[in-house]
Amino acid sequence: MTQGLVHSRRDKWDILKCFLIFCVVLGHAADYYTADSPSLRCLFLFIYSFHMPLFIFVSGLFSKRTVNQLRISKISGFLLLYVALKMTGWFFNPATFRLNLFTESGLPWYMLVMFFYPIITHFLRNVKAHYVLIISVIFAVFAGFDSNINDFLALSRLIVFFPFYYLGYSLDAEQLESFTKKSWVKIVAVVCVIGVAALALSGKFYILRYLFSARNSYSQLDTYATRGPLLRIMAYIISALMGFSLIALTPSRAPKFITKIGQRSLSVYFYHTMALHLIYITFNLRHLLSTSPWGDSGYFIIPIALILTYIFSLKIFDIPVRYILKLPEKAKKLTD
Repeated sequence: MTQGLVHSRRDKWDILKCFLIFCVVLGHAADYYTADSPSLRCLFLFIYSFHMPLFIFVSGLFSKRTVNQLRISKISGFLLLYVALKMTGWFFNPATFRLNLFTESGLPWYMLVMFFYPIITHFLRNVKAHYVLIISVIFAVFAGFDSNINDFLALSRLIVFFPFYYLGYSLDAEQLESFTKKSWVKIVAVVCVIGVAALALSGKFYILRYLFSARNSYSQLDTYATRGPLLRIMAYIISALMGFSLIALTPSRAPKFITKIGQRSLSVYFYHTMALHLIYITFNLRHLLSTSPWGDSGYFIIPIALILTYIFSLKIFDIPVRYILKLPEKAKKLTD
């Protein structure tokens, strides 16, 4: 084994999660500038084409025991994290803060769907997988016509991203890892990533951001609304190709701190938007940063995203998040 590198069966997936959570932070940082910066619009679209679909796929990939046993105490910690993350809005706007547990348009949606997905999948576990996948995709395509399927219980995201979770649940991690080691697969993966990057850089497909975010009906597509179903299918294909390609291109070895970040990605997810809000809004550094020597290209957000990803993966930040997540299980043990 190469000195300084770690390698185990799960390291590849932790390395991938590290990259994905960095992309989550980078994408949210870029979104502060998408209204003014063409280059950051391209970066934003590229990141959104894969980061949450692939994150959800990996969650499904390692959810088999959770789904099959369906211990509510194991997954209800996500509900506590959902409420805790929603409550953070009070610290920034205490005078106007209103807690609405049933509507979510921001970051906490991920916690909510991570509670619902194992439950839904549990009741579908005996149905043939290809039927579930086909029907769930069709349902997501038609759901785009209904503007009432929106942020209530993060319903739009729950429906649109579900096929990725279920696909992960249906596949075997070892077989997938073995297949993606093939040389020809890696060549195809490189071509796919370059192709999607070229589409993002062309600037002609930015309208897909509304579909990649999975929270918008086709009415948000304006003149493209009548093509909504085709565009959603296109978005699915792009996300699937990017996800497959990044799995193939993710190495199996990396320095230990990389895998640690992957293991603590939920902690980074929980804290990072609060930090971005402080940087860009509360401390009003948005303009200062955008006029830096790297401002025109947008490169200045990369070190910000790297620093925040590393800081919030530290144990001091991970402990509270993990404690909340495991609190229902601890409570259940005390009552048993």
